[in-house]
Amino acid sequence: MSETDDITRGIPESAQVALGPNGTSGYTMSLFDLAGETGKRTWGDLLRAVHGTDAAWRRELDSRFLLALDEQLFPPIEGRMRAGATSRGQERVYRPILYSIVRGPTVGPGSDDATNTDRQPRSVTVVLDPNPLAPIAEAIDPRRQVK
Repeated sequence: MSETDDITRGIPESAQVALGPNGTSGYTMSLFDLAGETGKRTWGDLLRAVHGTDAAWRRELDSRFLLALDEQLFPPIEGRMRAGATSRGQERVYRPILYSIVRGPTVGPGSDDATNTDRQPRSVTVVLDPNPLAPIAEAIDPRRQVK
């Protein structure tokens, strides 16, 4: 994140998505229908790809992000995200989980003076916890729930 990213309402849509071995995998990008595409991606790109800009799970995640920045404890979100329409995981829903926030000097324009920005979030890691697939009998006939 850069110091120009507005963090007052949650994870900024302008935050860059880190791609590659130490970042977001191709499989994860496929959940957003963005696998194999080149170029920089932002959190906003991912949200728009799964119609998550105004989704309840996004509001919950942003709320947890703000609580974490304030060093408060919080429960996991209840909302779920459905993978993109052409994704390999399109039949699944995922619970986004705020995994980590790295603080420190911001990166980008104006980041030379770290004295005032050493508590700013530098990066955020969100993991996607897949919901288990429903058993075959339940998927065919919901009245046949396996207990």
